[in-house]
Amino acid sequence: MVRFGLLLLSLLTSCAWHPCTPEYHVQYCHLNDPPPVELLDPCPHYLVVLVCARHLDYTNGKQLLKTIARHPSDGSKNSDVGHAWVLLQGEKERLEGGHTGEFGVVQPRYFEGVADLIDYHDPNPVRYLWATQKDGCFQKGSGGFVPTFAARIKLSQEQYKEVRAFILSYSYRDYAITRHQCATFAADVAEIAGVELKHSVTVPIEQRITLYGENIQLWSDPFYAELTISSPDILEKSLMQAVKEGKAQNATNWYLENYRKKTTLFDRIHSIKTIGSKLNRSLMLK
Repeated sequence: MVRFGLLLLSLLTSCAWHPCTPEYHVQYCHLNDPPPVELLDPCPHYLVVLVCARHLDYTNGKQLLKTIARHPSDGSKNSDVGHAWVLLQGEKERLEGGHTGEFGVVQPRYFEGVADLIDYHDPNPVRYLWATQKDGCFQKGSGGFVPTFAARIKLSQEQYKEVRAFILSYSYRDYAITRHQCATFAADVAEIAGVELKHSVTVPIEQRITLYGENIQLWSDPFYAELTISSPDILEKSLMQAVKEGKAQNATNWYLENYRKKTTLFDRIHSIKTIGSKLNRSLMLK
């Protein structure tokens, strides 16, 4: 895994980190026309859907990996793909958090799992991206993320009860980038509130890649030729569209003014658990 990881990350970071292709600009042209800032009126029950979008490049698998390794938005190298979470406000209770997982303790993280299978000469090493992690949980608060966009949806008392019940009874243990993670959770909650949000994108995966003269097979079964994932980037675009259509209100500034980023105990524990892999990535990406 270390050998492949060094080769791959060296290749991915040897080129310019900020995409400048026409396809990338088309993906994010909506950012040039964001919804206007709104003054939110008080209401007893509401749902806020929040997203921290990294604006990754989904043109193909290689471009996606390059922008995960180094984010186009700010050049950061912490290798996350963004986050989505919700804030539910009632008359007497506030509940904020989202679905998270892939801590690398119970089983390898997605990138590490693919690298392991390549070293084991598996015919379809990319198949690990379809694996389900068994360490998922509800993470209270923002998880240390700052929203790039947030939208408020007004709720009736009955809708508030339905959303609250869904959040409290949701199955968080299973975590999968293809079907059951932060963006799907946020979209599912919004749907109960009456707003349907898009969140998935399909990325083509090259069958073989060449790294410094070494030809590496990623898949032999055509099933793995493309990967459909849920993405905070797609969710952000859909949230903006919902605001423009009058289905929700722009709550980005409201949230930033009222809920400053705070590091929770969970965040600190998570940082301790992942410091080894983060340090390893940092050394490779310098």
